[in-house]
Amino acid sequence: MTLTRFPITMIDILSARLDDVVASHRRLTDWLDARIGDGPSTYNVPRDPSEETRQKRRRQLVLGAGFLGLLGAAILSPIVGALAVLGCMGGAVALGVTRGRTWCDGACPRGALLDRYLRAVSRRVDAPAWLASPFVRATVGAAMLSVLTVGLARQWGDPVAMVGVVARLLVVSTAIALVLGVAYHERAWCLVCPAGTFARMTNAIGRRLGIDRPTVQIDPEACVECGQCEQSCRPQLDPTAAGGDALATDGGTEPSASVDHGDCFRCGYCVETCPTDALELSEGSR
Repeated sequence: MTLTRFPITMIDILSARLDDVVASHRRLTDWLDARIGDGPSTYNVPRDPSEETRQKRRRQLVLGAGFLGLLGAAILSPIVGALAVLGCMGGAVALGVTRGRTWCDGACPRGALLDRYLRAVSRRVDAPAWLASPFVRATVGAAMLSVLTVGLARQWGDPVAMVGVVARLLVVSTAIALVLGVAYHERAWCLVCPAGTFARMTNAIGRRLGIDRPTVQIDPEACVECGQCEQSCRPQLDPTAAGGDALATDGGTEPSASVDHGDCFRCGYCVETCPTDALELSEGSR
């Protein structure tokens, strides 16, 4: 092979490998469609996002790539993984009182990985409604807590091994998030994520304390029930559902004046997607 032919040969090899990847992804999605069922492509990013959303998504590119490095570091140094788990859990819970699940929207590193990188290979269809049911969420939380408790008890007295238990939990839960993200939509894991569940609980506490939080305000007269807001919602909420308490997969309730659902990311995607400007993200509403 001559030196002048080398770049062309490498391009041909890379092009062939890319074709193989695309074909493999097509086969995988066909297999999933046949076994899980197909549905309308959804979870659409606003076509004309605000500058704030653009900046957030640029940050997510960095956060998502950083999370991949974090996973590698967690394998080599478990204390890094343990600190990541505690940091994400603490951030989600603390912010939940005043901002709901805002942490999940733009600050969660794993969420950034799912949003900005996994989205490319996700089927982007509804996850089953039961996945977000209180029973399943409680079961997932209890299972992870049990694994954590038993693991820490077995390694008690060995600090390195103890933090290793937490780091392994991070790696395993991320693997589950990737599988759910490919099979359904990129944020399907967030329907059962314990950190998000705790943030929902602290959001309820903030509501009871009368703390101002962002809510989605709805103009029922301007709403044409096109469903585009629902298709943009990553935690599978229907912003026009009464009180914001119904999952999109439950459907069929009358429009309300505002949405203060505990799972709402307060991201504003539904607002930016609405073709009739029927929605508005209001700061400091109760």
